[in-house]
Amino acid sequence: MPSKKAHKAQAALEYLITYGWALVAIATIVGVLVFVAGGGVNTNTCTTFLTMICKGIGVDGDTLVMVLQNSSGQRISINPFSDICFDNQCGYATIEYNGTTYRFETAQIDTGAQFTILGAGQVLASEIRITYVEQATGLEKTVTSTMGTEAPDDIELSNDGKDTDGDGLVDCKDPDVTGPCEYIVENGTPSATTIPDGSNITITFGKPEIAGEWAITTTTIAFYVTSGAGAEAKAKPTAIPTWSSPITVKTGWNYIETSDIITLESGNEFDLGVSGSDIIISNEDEKKPKAVMTLEP
Repeated sequence: MPSKKAHKAQAALEYLITYGWALVAIATIVGVLVFVAGGGVNTNTCTTFLTMICKGIGVDGDTLVMVLQNSSGQRISINPFSDICFDNQCGYATIEYNGTTYRFETAQIDTGAQFTILGAGQVLASEIRITYVEQATGLEKTVTSTMGTEAPDDIELSNDGKDTDGDGLVDCKDPDVTGPCEYIVENGTPSATTIPDGSNITITFGKPEIAGEWAITTTTIAFYVTSGAGAEAKAKPTAIPTWSSPITVKTGWNYIETSDIITLESGNEFDLGVSGSDIIISNEDEKKPKAVMTLEP
């Protein structure tokens, strides 16, 4: 006849089997981090993704800082520019991992490893979406989560083109902003999607929603290539004659930086040239060319 101890042990085991998953979920979903950033202390809460554990979330100026742990059980790949979006705005994220900062390059995150996501101007965002590729299976997956910080609603953001804090000064013209003012202009319109070998096309972008006289100091042109990997590509503002250094084209997103100072008025048209073979760029909604513009007043 089983002893009372055996009955108690069996009951405890059944309890863990029945409710253990719920206890683990509660323990991982609710995370609180006291995060020291920008000289202050902020207590924030964040929720865990299905395959990523949120270790904490904090604020550094107008930059959101989120620490995650890869709990997918395998190595994953994330491109911060195209794969991390705040309130459906993509391109403002960087990843810090193993002493390296990733923006346009893809980060390879080992299983169980922690990494930090920085979202410039995203402290007021309420949702984050991350797309990643499992290296063992090759599957692409997307996780979405709500989030929040203790940043005040009237903080001056560096890249929204608005006087967020109500002092009459916008973005980098406000001394409260200490970082660069960087704007991502989406839905560039190419004059053609096929670029023959030895020729170039013009891509017309919108302009950042910001008033006043501004100078563009650097622009990174992002374009998605569907055919023509191995060719060389270069870019420049249409208004000037000097081309950027060439890059070797790959299938997927490609990035070319130009660093000539131009005015905002003439800075919304760029030439993209290729050599070595024809290339085809995408004009689909989510894969249209983008321009990352760094502006100074």
